[in-house]
Amino acid sequence: MRLFGHPLHTQVNHFHLALLPSGVVFEVLARWLSVPDLSSAALYAWALGYVGLVASVVTGLPDLLRLAGSAARTGLLHAALGSALLLLFGLALWARLQGAGDLALVLALVGTGVTLFTSWVGGQLVYVHGAGVRPTASVGDPGAYTRRGAP
Repeated sequence: MRLFGHPLHTQVNHFHLALLPSGVVFEVLARWLSVPDLSSAALYAWALGYVGLVASVVTGLPDLLRLAGSAARTGLLHAALGSALLLLFGLALWARLQGAGDLALVLALVGTGVTLFTSWVGGQLVYVHGAGVRPTASVGDPGAYTRRGAP
């Protein structure tokens, strides 16, 4: 799935990668500094980050289906971790909306750790397996980041 010549998955990743951990920071600061508005900011960050996470998982599926061999195994791990993130942050949002703020924070903290590992695995797909990058591309080539086989 592409937009403006680049894989859409890599374009939407940044939203949840920024918002979900930021929500954790806001929630911790809200508790530490006793600033309730930061707790509200955490909820909004988690909600918007979850939307971005769903978009990331959906746009990553077509990319996953193109992988083969060891890249496919790495891609399956990346997808499984992304699915775990859907569950963790979905439960964190649900817990928060049910008034179980401590549980929500624990789930989001675990989710943030899984997010970091998931991102690293995604980096392995690109930097080790070359997923989404033309194998003949060189530094300075304006088409260096286009999908294999793309015109």
